[in-house]
Amino acid sequence: MKALLNWVSIIALSCVFVAACADDSDDNTATTASDATDAADATDAADATDAADATDAADATDAADATDGTDAADSGPGNIAEVATENGNFNTLLALLTKADLADTVATGGPFTVFAPTDDVFAAANISADNFNTEEEIAALTNILLYHVVNGSVTSDMLTDGQTALTLCGGAQITVDLTDGVKIDSASVVTPDVAASNGVIHVIDGILTPPGNAAEVATAAGFNTLVGLVAAAGLVDTVSTGGPFTVFAPTDDAFAAAGIKVEDYDPNDADQIAGLTAVLLHHVVPGITLSTGLEDGATLTTVGGTTLDVDLSAGVKIGGANVTTADVGASNAVIHIIDTVLIPASE
Repeated sequence: MKALLNWVSIIALSCVFVAACADDSDDNTATTASDATDAADATDAADATDAADATDAADATDAADATDGTDAADSGPGNIAEVATENGNFNTLLALLTKADLADTVATGGPFTVFAPTDDVFAAANISADNFNTEEEIAALTNILLYHVVNGSVTSDMLTDGQTALTLCGGAQITVDLTDGVKIDSASVVTPDVAASNGVIHVIDGILTPPGNAAEVATAAGFNTLVGLVAAAGLVDTVSTGGPFTVFAPTDDAFAAAGIKVEDYDPNDADQIAGLTAVLLHHVVPGITLSTGLEDGATLTTVGGTTLDVDLSAGVKIGGANVTTADVGASNAVIHIIDTVLIPASE
């Protein structure tokens, strides 16, 4: 603008000079007129340049604004870990996830549904990352955390009363109760549907406690003969820490009807233990298969390499045994209770 004013001043002075020298020689007049024309041309060029610069600047600004607007429109919530971090009330949960080496899983995996206790909930239970240091403690922590996570993005409007959902903790399932608000097991949902790019978070006011491993669940449920036989065969560590498994568990009555007793097996008799092991492994299938995942006519391959036929024509039968109670969850297995001992064909 200052340059433009200078040009205007020069033009004005030139006009005065031309008027005062109107009687000069033709050569001088021509020269003066030429100078005035040059000045005018220069002024026009400057104006055009200034206008172009202003237009370019405006275009550049508009383009930047448009780009920013697009970015803002496209941006959404971060992943579960980022949303939890930004919220500020889940520092303990994030620290525990890091301790259990699950931080990357919730950041990049999914989609997941996470039932998330707040820092106050963990503080009330005296739980912090400092509580978990040994291999066994971290394994237990991992099960607890995985019990708070379900595969898929399940929003609150998708929940139904009495619904169960398989968690990432083995065969352990949570239960939905809508009779008084929204409860997941015994914890209430205080803030539902916190959106994340790889799932959804439901804030809860309690810590969900997963069931024990398969051996612990069987012991607590009173499967005394099965537990005793597993111990006699030296398989306690396998059913406690292995898996995930699907276990078809005969009751004590079923073993009694088959004439199988724990005291009949001598741990020092290799042939006896080998036979017992074959029978026990015939009741175990790799992976988690809930009752809803069974298909009529399907054949299941057991850990021992034998097979079991599925018959859904009248109830649920596995290898000829009736399933009397399905989907008993454990941290490393799902247990289906059956009324008959399954004997492999080679036995």
